[in-house]
Amino acid sequence: MALARTLLEALIQKLRGCNVHGDAEESPVAILWTDPRSEWKPLLPLLRQHLPELLCLGDYDPEHQRGPALWLRCIADRTLPSAEAAGQIPVIYLPGISRQELRAGEGCPWALEPLIELMFRGSLWLQRNGRDWTLAAFFSSSDALGLDLAGDQGTKAALSRALAEVASVRLDELRGKRLEAKDFDDYLVPDSIRDLLQWMADPPAFQQRCSQEQAAVLSSTWKKDLKFESAKDGELSAAERLTKGKGGWDKVWQRFADNPNAFPGIPELLRRVEPDQMGLAVGGQDLSRWPSHNAACEEQVLAGLQGLAGKSHAEACRCVRELEAQHSERRSWIWAQLGLSPMAKLLEPLGLLAQRADQPLMGSTPAEFIEPYTTDGWEADLSKKLLPALACRLQQTKAPSPQTQGKCCCSPMASATTWPGSCRKSWR
Repeated sequence: MALARTLLEALIQKLRGCNVHGDAEESPVAILWTDPRSEWKPLLPLLRQHLPELLCLGDYDPEHQRGPALWLRCIADRTLPSAEAAGQIPVIYLPGISRQELRAGEGCPWALEPLIELMFRGSLWLQRNGRDWTLAAFFSSSDALGLDLAGDQGTKAALSRALAEVASVRLDELRGKRLEAKDFDDYLVPDSIRDLLQWMADPPAFQQRCSQEQAAVLSSTWKKDLKFESAKDGELSAAERLTKGKGGWDKVWQRFADNPNAFPGIPELLRRVEPDQMGLAVGGQDLSRWPSHNAACEEQVLAGLQGLAGKSHAEACRCVRELEAQHSERRSWIWAQLGLSPMAKLLEPLGLLAQRADQPLMGSTPAEFIEPYTTDGWEADLSKKLLPALACRLQQTKAPSPQTQGKCCCSPMASATTWPGSCRKSWR
């Protein structure tokens, strides 16, 4: 027999290994699997895929090979057709039933009486000491997995929650270390920070796809690591903590910053929470984390560019350079990655153009005129060529008016005040 690679494989091998009757003269008619605390029940969907002879005590549902004791007895006696694999002995799973109940004789519940006789013609899957196989016993016993499992109740509860996930984990990953609650919680919820951001982005959608076991682990993990209770505090409180970055929330922000497009609902959530004062980092707040602050900065740039009309060449260049110095940092903010800082991006070529255009070409010979242009003066022409494309892109990020929809700002039909200074003809 091949060595089991996973818990699921080991469990199936152990169950099928009971197909020898106690007196070794004939095969048992069925294998009875008692589970008084229903600990193994989460594995039923997986087991049905790999153990086709599995039957389960419960309400009558032959499609899922489940039924009452009398139906199970008829399947074991071959008086009813069954869906078990040809040549395989039926494995009858009894959730909520202990071996003592079956052995109680006249004290056995009447609903289970049809199964009593199967104990003598079948096999019970039990430990060597005659006890039912619990999860903890199967993990730690040398007759099963032989793993180093912590004995505290927290670890046992975590194992129960994550059983469906742990069942397919390679046993090599579980050996050589003491298995505790956190190990099993990590299999159930491998990335609690990602899950927190997904919950913040869309709480109803996240809760719909999150199992009760996962929700329980996440709630416990967030409370322990971030002092945050989702059910009590809500997503607006999470948004405030995300922007302030205290008590472990810097890790959450960094995860968002690494890939902001993966959490599209976060910017809108943050817009619902305003900083104490716009424009000033009051109380040490990092206003780069506020989309509303970034939007206000975008309006400042727009107003500054619109105010260039009527200014002298030198004054206009100075104003553009000042705007670039004030807002260049915003191109490294998250909002630029999300396309929410078009004005800050526009300032990059515009600022370079203002810097180069304010440096007159002087000299008494052609060579003296040529040298400063070939050094860096050519950057003014290069920047000027980029402006029409940038202006068109900028207009696309804004809601167009009915009059300008579909038109470039360089179009003759565009308004004369549309993005002043951004068109090629404005810099000739």
